[in-house]
Amino acid sequence: MDTKAKPVAKPAESADGGAARPDAPNAVPPAVLILGAGPRLTLTIARSLKRRGVKVIVSPVSQAEDVIPSRAIDRFVTLPDNASGPDEFLQALLALIRSENIELIMPTGDGAMAILGQHYNALKNETRLGCPTPDVMEAVLNKEITLDAARRCGIPAPLSLPVADASEAKSASHKLTFPVIAKPTVRKGASPFKVRYFKTSEAYMASAEAEPELWQDVLVQEYCPGYGVGIGTLLHDGEPMALFQHRRIKELPYSGGVSVMAVAEEPDPGIRQAALDLLREIGWYGIAMVEFRYDPASGKFWLMEINGRYWGSLFVAAKAGLDFPYYEWQLAHGQKPEPPERYAVGTKARWLSGDIMRLVGILSGPQLGFNRPSPLREILLFFLHFSPHIRHAVWSVADPKPAIWECWETLKPLITRAVKKIAKLVLPSFVLEQLSIYRSLGSRRKHFLRSQLKRLFRPSSALCRIGQRPVRSVLFVCLGNIMRSPMSAEILKRELPPDMARDMSITSAGLWRGLDPQNPRRSPEEVQMVAKEFAVSLEAHRSQPVTDALVAKQDLIFVMDYENEATMLDRFPECRDRLYLLGACISKVPVRQYEIEDPWGGGKDTIRVAFRTIQDRVSGLAKLLT
Repeated sequence: MDTKAKPVAKPAESADGGAARPDAPNAVPPAVLILGAGPRLTLTIARSLKRRGVKVIVSPVSQAEDVIPSRAIDRFVTLPDNASGPDEFLQALLALIRSENIELIMPTGDGAMAILGQHYNALKNETRLGCPTPDVMEAVLNKEITLDAARRCGIPAPLSLPVADASEAKSASHKLTFPVIAKPTVRKGASPFKVRYFKTSEAYMASAEAEPELWQDVLVQEYCPGYGVGIGTLLHDGEPMALFQHRRIKELPYSGGVSVMAVAEEPDPGIRQAALDLLREIGWYGIAMVEFRYDPASGKFWLMEINGRYWGSLFVAAKAGLDFPYYEWQLAHGQKPEPPERYAVGTKARWLSGDIMRLVGILSGPQLGFNRPSPLREILLFFLHFSPHIRHAVWSVADPKPAIWECWETLKPLITRAVKKIAKLVLPSFVLEQLSIYRSLGSRRKHFLRSQLKRLFRPSSALCRIGQRPVRSVLFVCLGNIMRSPMSAEILKRELPPDMARDMSITSAGLWRGLDPQNPRRSPEEVQMVAKEFAVSLEAHRSQPVTDALVAKQDLIFVMDYENEATMLDRFPECRDRLYLLGACISKVPVRQYEIEDPWGGGKDTIRVAFRTIQDRVSGLAKLLT
């Protein structure tokens, strides 16, 4: 908490332009903005404040964060993306602060904290910020600065080696003693990974060679045995207003990461003192959690990192009786927190969705870390941990929707994946192909489904029937209008009698939205070369888009594949009675031969296969027309 400046949120303006009195009937009640929307952490904060009658607004900091359906959240606001438009983000945030009378912003992750640091000067006079000044925040976001401070305090830390890129990582391998772990040096919410484990020099070198993008500003550390221990505290004027220790029981992924299940412990005197000494050394104030690795066999501990904001397993502290978000809110309002003298040591709490993902990773994911837990043991523990003695991070009888929603969002992709695996085993390949096409068409699915059902129950409907109608115009359509459709048009011109070809309008067009009639595309050189093998020249061809006017004057329209067909029916539904799949319109062919697939990017052999099919189908069409 920025207790030095202690800026107060500006009150809402009254109708005459002056400041509205807080007790005025139309005054906007003050609110807290939680920056970040991870359910297990955001809900713990929101529920704490809502119990005290505080209005809670939540805003995500990444596109991966969804709206949380909770009674504890009064409003969910999506702000512009700060990474792509920081000025737009700041202006939107300032407008929200003023319109909703935001009196305190609480960040819930490194990304949120970095955003507040980036806009600190513009925000500090508008509202209270739940973070220190940017220079103090940098001491926890940058691991090198954190480790330097630990060395000055005499706090043990893993031997660490910073590397700037993959080349430097490879050249530094001889300095390392394996096993080692690698972490991003700077944590600001955009790192491609949290931690990587390397048991041998060979595995380390292989990663540096194959994944150079991961090795940008990385800290390589010696591996420390034991388990994770965290000291969470609210520091004010150098003194802890509240202090809590937890031990990690399960992590996601299992090799080390976020806490899935943890237990409240009595603070270890040595670890407690090391955490406070370190936070005082860097001048920290407000919420923080200092993470250590503790080895019970030797009694040694090592500093891992500082989380300079609310930590993921905050729910354990809440279940044990320490209400950190409310204590912070009290400090921001000049009140003195009065936490209980003792919290409930031994309280265990579990994040169910994280535990599900952890178990799936153990059962089916790649090998991580140094030792994969026993799958059988983990399955047994997963169900045993539904014990009434173990509390839940998200579940609440008074507010059940978030837990149900989060579990469904977690299970949905797992169920989908399982259904797909079963489908591959029991369904014919043709049906799987049709399902794949159906899924890829989005809003055009209904047209594909209708056409396929029609062809299934009335196979003859796929055939082109000219009857007594005179055909004066034919249009061939594909996606880009540089390969299949122009080739079809040129072959038809050649196959028809000269006088008939002269009197008939035969043209081609494309459905790609990027086609520009003012800047038409040519057929690629390799396409022109293959076309010459079929005695066709595409040198003079120039692409054109399909338009309403072009469609309206056609007697027959031929498309190349199901996507072309669905798109045509979606954009031009009036053409249904004139539209045919070229691959199936002349004679009855196997269903798998209905499409003439796009040879784009497949090389000359693929183009030849497509053009050979086109020549066969168009020759049949020419006979039908004559």
